[in-house]
Amino acid sequence: MRASYRVPVALAALVLPLLLIALDGVDSSAGLTGPNAVAAEQVTGAPAPRRRPWSPPPVVPGADPVPAIPDYPETPVFVPLKTERHLEITRATLTYRLVDDREVAGWGADLYAPRDSSAHDAAAPRGSVHVTDPVARPLIVMLPAGGFRTDLTASWAESFARAGFLALTLHRLPDAADEGIGHSLRGTAKTFCQDAINLRRVVDWSRTLAGVDPRRIGLLGVSRGAIATTLVAQTSPELSSVIVL
Repeated sequence: MRASYRVPVALAALVLPLLLIALDGVDSSAGLTGPNAVAAEQVTGAPAPRRRPWSPPPVVPGADPVPAIPDYPETPVFVPLKTERHLEITRATLTYRLVDDREVAGWGADLYAPRDSSAHDAAAPRGSVHVTDPVARPLIVMLPAGGFRTDLTASWAESFARAGFLALTLHRLPDAADEGIGHSLRGTAKTFCQDAINLRRVVDWSRTLAGVDPRRIGLLGVSRGAIATTLVAQTSPELSSVIVL
């Protein structure tokens, strides 16, 4: 195995058990059970914790509400891209919204999904997510991760899909999305703001997708994507899991 492949494999091995714990849709009074409890104990070295039921944060009087983000000008539609033994990959065309309300073309997302839930679940490795309803699955949304020539999220998405998840990988941002990041404080702040706006719009859109459990959506961000992920997490308490690297 080449060294270039060891990094994504190692990171996937670290991140996958944590997402299995966070996104597993079990009764909060029962705690984690089955293979996910085993995964939790292997990661933490302690018995799997019980999950507390989610409740919305208290409303602060006088606080400004989170502004609504407009839907995409045209509803994104997935088209087949690739089919493998245990997963299917489809692609949708997206637009990137700027703070001046312009929509920039040249963006997109790939959805990785288990191809056959019954056959897949039977052959799933130990510690994979337990899917009781093949129609509604947990979804992981990932921004690009890696250098200019390499994006690690494709290999992660394949691992997640083989474990029973849906994984949505966002493409690299169009050139117009870079408002001078790293060159000025104003340009950097503007770019991060736009990243967060567009990631929030992707999350809102993801909740409407067929086969996605809207109660079990998580985010995974690395480097610049980690900043956008953190900003979105602050205004999206309904997210099931947020991991930044």
